[in-house]
Amino acid sequence: MEIIIVFFVAIVVTQFIKVIWFYLSKDERKPRSFLWPSFWIGGFPSSHTAALTSALYVIWKYDGMNLLFGFGVIVSLLLIYGLLEDKKRQVLFEEYFMQSNDSSLQKIVVEERLLSFSGHSLFEIISGGFVGIAVGFVMTTFFL
Repeated sequence: MEIIIVFFVAIVVTQFIKVIWFYLSKDERKPRSFLWPSFWIGGFPSSHTAALTSALYVIWKYDGMNLLFGFGVIVSLLLIYGLLEDKKRQVLFEEYFMQSNDSSLQKIVVEERLLSFSGHSLFEIISGGFVGIAVGFVMTTFFL
């Protein structure tokens, strides 16, 4: 049960950080521009990575480096690689669409429609990993 609690706490903490970060770094305060990107697209820090690393921390703390931990690391690396690939694909499409003479393709980029497909940059993934480990440590040391 601890792993589930820590998993969801890591998501809540990273989403809270993401909302604060988005609010402080953007000029626009419209509801869509605040809620949609801060919750539904990739950004700093990666809640996916935080959730995975916090769960891995709990497995490591209670069971050590066993078969389950190793399997968790492999699955986590595959998922994180997918996040990096998604970000790379999004940036590639944005560059291609902006160079196009087709105004409808450029409009997709300007309206930030491709952000629905965005993954995470390496910095966002690493920061999410640190948040996940910190949440796992704090939760298992002081609360569970």
